[in-house]
Amino acid sequence: MDDVNNSRVVSEKAIASERAALDRWGKGDPWGFTGISADEVTYFDMGTERRLDGIESLKQLYASREGKIKIERYEMLNPKCRYMAKQQCSPST
Repeated sequence: MDDVNNSRVVSEKAIASERAALDRWGKGDPWGFTGISADEVTYFDMGTERRLDGIESLKQLYASREGKIKIERYEMLNPKCRYMAKQQCSPST
């Protein structure tokens, strides 16, 4: 498979994984994101006092949010995934 086709396939899979995690999040289940996050994940948002480092910190945060967030609808507008051979890509919206 050439780089262009491989990039497209990897991008589609990454975006599909992000959508699946968002679908779960919208039903109050944040655990889909831990399944697609690296052990060395870095995370921050408006609800965190400071940056979180590592999957265990992320799991602690998600445990406190489980069942509390409901999202009826979301849109990923023109999602893109940067692909570099032998590196993981992450979707950006």
